[in-house]
Amino acid sequence: MSRGHSFYLAQLEKRIFSDIIEPLRALDDGLALSSVSLSKLGEVRDFGVLVEEAQRQGVPLERVKGGNSTMKQSAAAVFLQVAEKIIERMPAFRPSS
Repeated sequence: MSRGHSFYLAQLEKRIFSDIIEPLRALDDGLALSSVSLSKLGEVRDFGVLVEEAQRQGVPLERVKGGNSTMKQSAAAVFLQVAEKIIERMPAFRPSS
């Protein structure tokens, strides 16, 4: 019998904490807040074939030759938002006033 989705969700959350949040905190406490939900930087959808092509070509998603242009623009926007959130949380990289 297969395990329910709640088991896998709990496992995922544990791994997110140990594999992502703790290493980020080691770099800078502001990168990862007190919980998984508060530490969320954004959501990245499944870009499917675009990811495979980017890996094959060795380029970022938005620079893939071929592929859906709307998906490439969406990928660039999503990763820019994540990068901006990371920068916001890092005091050393915040623009000085």
